[in-house]
Amino acid sequence: MMKMVKTSEDGDDETMDIDLSRVRSEINEIVICVSIHKYAERRQNFGQVGRAYVRLYKPGQAEGEGDYI
Repeated sequence: MMKMVKTSEDGDDETMDIDLSRVRSEINEIVICVSIHKYAERRQNFGQVGRAYVRLYKPGQAEGEGDYI
């Protein structure tokens, strides 16, 4: 149902593929949480991370056409 793909050596960008056709019909929503590893130790939050984003797109959608949140 879900596959994670690491796309960079430093681990700062990952791809998550979710096959919605395999999600049970009683599921009403999917929540995706994003966090900063060791945020307290680094004293870091997303306000300090340049260009932090999540992009949602449909299969077959052209590169760069996804919705950014």
